[in-house]
Parts: sequence; structure tokens; C-alpha cells
Amino acid sequence: MIKVLLILSLIFCVGCSNSNSKEEKYSFIRGINLYQKGKKKDALKEYKKAYEINSKNIVVIKEIAFLSYELGDINSAIEFYEKAYRLDSSDKDVIKNLVNLYYSKGDLEKSREYLKEISDIKDDDILRLKRVLLYKNEV
Repeated sequence: MIKVLLILSLIFCVGCSNSNSKEEKYSFIRGINLYQKGKKKDALKEYKKAYEINSKNIVVIKEIAFLSYELGDINSAIEFYEKAYRLDSSDKDVIKNLVNLYYSKGDLEKSREYLKEISDIKDDDILRLKRVLLYKNEV
């Protein structure tokens, strides 16, 4: 529930200033509701509708990336996390997810590139990954 409220707050703060802003918000909220009901594919469709209206909304982009990953589409997840990264290259969650996705895909070079951008690592999974890459002399 807190995540939903936070996301809704962010979407309204980020918002649009054009006539499509209501449809963007409605699509995003419909996506949240569908996701909570377990209808992930339908939720993804709604998020993508919101994205088509505003391709600069980083909250929507990150939700598409996350849901794509949950649905097993790693390439799409990477594509949308990359888009989020281009909008905000300091977002640690986006960077962490790119590190993990590229690593799980076997692209250690890309994983290393993003791993180097995280200076204040506190996440246990990322620390373990860094140790593995160091052990393999990959970092």
C-alpha cells in the first residue's frame, strides 16, 4: 500500500502539462490496479499506454522495466532500464538493476560498466556480485 501511495505521489509530481496528462495518469493507475490483481500482462499494456503519451516519465519507464523482468522478458527490461538511466544516470536502483540484468544475461562487460558507477554500495546482492566479478578478475 505504501508503494502504491509513493508511486501515485511521484506520478502526480512528475505529471504532464499537456491535454494527455489525464489519460497518462489513468493508464498508470489502471496498471497499478491490474498489477495488484495479479494481471501483470494487462498492467504492462496500461503502463505502455502511459509511456506512449509521455516517454520521459521515469516512474512509468521503471515500472515497465520491472514488470518486463517479472514476466521473463529480460531484453525488454534492459531496454527500459537503459531508457531510465538516460533520463537519470544517478538513480542507484536503475544502475543496480542493470548490473544484475546484464550479469544474469552473461554480459559481464556491461555489468562491470554499471557496477563501477555505484560508489556507495550497501546492497548485499551487489556486494556479492562484485566479489564474484573480482574473483573472476572481471572488475
